[in-house]
Amino acid sequence: MGCCCCCNMKESKKTSKKVDSGKKSDKQSCSQEQEKPLAKLIKLEVVGHNTTDNKNWWVVYDTNGKVTVKATTEEDKDWDKIKWDFAGQQAEGGETQERKPDNLGEFTVKASLAGGDDQEIKIKVVPELESVTVTENAEDKGGIWKAYVDDKDITIQAKTKPDTPEAWNFVTWDKGTDEKQKTKYKPDKVEDVDVKAKIEGQEKPLKLRICQMPELAIEKITFQGANYYTVEEDTLGNFDPPHWEKSRIARGKAPVEIFPAAYLRDQNIELSVTFKITKACTDDEEVLVRGEADFGASKLKWEKDKVKVKKTEGIGTEITIDPITSNIKLPDNVAFYNSKIEWKVNPDKDYNSPAGESKHLLYATLGKPQTTLYWTLLDISCDKAKGKNDADDVVKEAYKGFTNRDVKRRRDDKLLTYWGPKPSGTNEANSTQALLAHPDGSGECGSWAEFWVDMCKVHGITTCHKVDVRVNSSGLPSSTQKWGFLVKNWDFVGGTVSAHDSLTHRNSIDLVRKPGIPGQNNPDPTADFFNHFIVIYTGTNELYDPSYGGASTDQTKWEKGAIEGLFNDGLSPDSGFHTAKQSVHRNLLKFKDLVTGLTV
Repeated sequence: MGCCCCCNMKESKKTSKKVDSGKKSDKQSCSQEQEKPLAKLIKLEVVGHNTTDNKNWWVVYDTNGKVTVKATTEEDKDWDKIKWDFAGQQAEGGETQERKPDNLGEFTVKASLAGGDDQEIKIKVVPELESVTVTENAEDKGGIWKAYVDDKDITIQAKTKPDTPEAWNFVTWDKGTDEKQKTKYKPDKVEDVDVKAKIEGQEKPLKLRICQMPELAIEKITFQGANYYTVEEDTLGNFDPPHWEKSRIARGKAPVEIFPAAYLRDQNIELSVTFKITKACTDDEEVLVRGEADFGASKLKWEKDKVKVKKTEGIGTEITIDPITSNIKLPDNVAFYNSKIEWKVNPDKDYNSPAGESKHLLYATLGKPQTTLYWTLLDISCDKAKGKNDADDVVKEAYKGFTNRDVKRRRDDKLLTYWGPKPSGTNEANSTQALLAHPDGSGECGSWAEFWVDMCKVHGITTCHKVDVRVNSSGLPSSTQKWGFLVKNWDFVGGTVSAHDSLTHRNSIDLVRKPGIPGQNNPDPTADFFNHFIVIYTGTNELYDPSYGGASTDQTKWEKGAIEGLFNDGLSPDSGFHTAKQSVHRNLLKFKDLVTGLTV
């Protein structure tokens, strides 16, 4: 402008009027230019980020990035005149300003232009939502997390940048119990569902598949394996598998669901197990089943993994697993177990479920059985000799089942008797099988001797031998008839008492029958015999008389405890004598081992 004025002053006067007119115009133009207002400041905006409305902005935290704020002016000019206040930092000029957003939270950016409007925007720096994942109670199946109905709450966790408690406060969830960084989702129904984490405009979904795990209930158990032995129901037939069945009808005196089984001691137990589906699954599943039970001091476990259950198998479908072997062996002793096996599905996982219990009568024998395993033989011997693992001890303890003279048949609790009591209505049994089958349970001495021998054979003990007892006729008057012996108690009255081995008392006249030695479930059995059967255990040479429940260490003691005298119906008069009147002590009887043929 000054330059223009100097030039005008050198013009000639001729043109002064015209020039003056021009000068006035120039001055007016310069004045108007100086007084023209600056461009109007229209708005501020964040470049490259999102907005929720025209005044509130958010930006994602980035340790390396910057926030750029752009000013918009009228006719896009006068940016160099803008004064900036960027979160307390002052600056002048420029269409844009940028800063590093290194702290989470809100700040304000202001811009002003003289003669124009002041503008400001609020900016929130939020964390980056990097990912979401399940940390508890669901399994990743290729991007879909699988869990089960009525299981524990599923814990879903967000990862942020920065991954700090301050950053987690920005997280919100569309489902579950919102706990900022985490949410817990309750799987209370079968469904496919997305659970989303959000931070302002960021969103990360997680896909959940809530399934129904199959529920099973124990239905049948069958014992098997090399060391399993079938039990016979006291002549009614074998207890055939399954040994336990939930819905079985009662059979005799056997419990409704339970059939007994036998195993060799100190052996693993192998079994087959059948379950029924009580709740169908929504997907094909593989489950683990486990049964646990106490057998004496041992806790046995049966386990099978990856048992397949198909979603097409409905309620009531049976699933059989065969075989499963116990993880450890039975205790190393004879035993009688009345045990329960508790069954579970997926016991080590959160979505486990009980599968019921099976009940069992299990007998453990000392050795491999050498005879038919009649239930009564097993029940008495395994109960009385429980805890023993030596043959001598088993024989000694098992015989205690006879000493109280109250033996019962296991299948029906029928008392088994020695000779009656009369009238029995039928002939007495003469073998183990006949004694157990006999309608009134009455047996002769031969059946009782075999009963005890077979009881030992149940445990693999074959050194108990049946012994035939008869009169030792050497030195006695000769007779065409058999000599017999009198089992206590008798009264010898009248007659001619002499001090030699002659017949001094007449039968039915001078010999008076008194109440005798009680036998099995019979207080006064028959007392005059031509022979008798007892048992010798050759392991200790102990003599056992199961008909009466007695035992003795040698023949002499046995005779003194049991025999009152001898008789012979063929001599005249029919007569007998008392053992106390022998002139010379000798054994009145002879014992013959029927296995070896030798005199005992």
